[in-house]
Amino acid sequence: MAGINSEIDSLRQEIDRTDTSLKDLYQDLGKVACTYHRAIAVPESDEVYDRICALAGRRDDIEDRMKSIRMVLDRKTNTGRDIQSTERSIKELDSELRTKLAALGAVAAEAYAAGRLPEEMIQFMTPVDEYNSKLAELEAKASSGVFSSIYSRRAVRFRETLNTVFYEVGFAINEAGKTAGVPGQRAQEISASIEQISQKRMSFDSLMGKKRSDLTEAEGSLAGIGAPNGDINRLMRDYSMQVKEITDELDVCFTEYGRIISKTMDSWLDDMAPDELKLACRRLQAGLKRRHRQHLNLNYYDIVKEIEIHRMQAGQLDSQIEVLEAQRTALVHQIEELRIRRTQEEKTLAELGRKQEEISRNAADIAGGKL
Repeated sequence: MAGINSEIDSLRQEIDRTDTSLKDLYQDLGKVACTYHRAIAVPESDEVYDRICALAGRRDDIEDRMKSIRMVLDRKTNTGRDIQSTERSIKELDSELRTKLAALGAVAAEAYAAGRLPEEMIQFMTPVDEYNSKLAELEAKASSGVFSSIYSRRAVRFRETLNTVFYEVGFAINEAGKTAGVPGQRAQEISASIEQISQKRMSFDSLMGKKRSDLTEAEGSLAGIGAPNGDINRLMRDYSMQVKEITDELDVCFTEYGRIISKTMDSWLDDMAPDELKLACRRLQAGLKRRHRQHLNLNYYDIVKEIEIHRMQAGQLDSQIEVLEAQRTALVHQIEELRIRRTQEEKTLAELGRKQEEISRNAADIAGGKL
């Protein structure tokens, strides 16, 4: 019996899996067959088909809105990345320009020190003169006196500002448009580099303006969507939940649609049907046959189990009959013994009756004077 119960349990589990598979197969058939609703022409399926169309329309509308929002979000994200990249490029150009301007100032200062700087350019050398004057003062104080070590350290730190002085000079020359006045081939090369950097800087400034305009436009588009409290992410989550709910409801409708039309499959499925529809039907038919075969096997094992149960009950009855038969034999013997004893009792009674009659006659004879 344990083996049969195990087989039955295993079959029931297989049937459960098959039923789940059949649900999916009905659903697959429904999804494919909806495309050919008019050609299949099963009136009983019209109501479900209308629900499917309405749900699909709602889902498409929400998904279109989500797609539009994603496009704007992607545009905002990409524009933000472009702005960051452009800002980095501008910073790099500014750093390179600062280096070139400092180099231009250094070349001009060198020419100034050598007496080769044109008279009209000397006006830009004020920072250099102030630097040299200050440095000379510190070095003079560092060479003697009680606080010479202090001024010596100050002089060392002050020398480190020389590059800043060169930058101020180069910046002033460039702002005045006098870079061509600095003598020497090196100055010309630096001036050309400064011009190239300035042109690139202008291009990046223009690009930055366009990107910021694009970002403002994207942010305006998002603001116009009307998300609750301006929370676009929450709106997208709400849309996603709606799409999932509609999809679940659609799956139920597709399953119901597949069940309805499958009942008349033989009437509308022919050799001219599309391959995808024929494939869905064949898979469903195979699933239905598998479930029918499983139920037949289950019925067979149920009968085997019933037979075993009745065999066990018959065996129990046979045992009870044997017990009762044994009890009946014993009772027959007891009855026979009792009958024999009763017969003996009857003989005893008869003997006692005769003795009683004899005593009565003797008593009567005595009373009559007979001895």
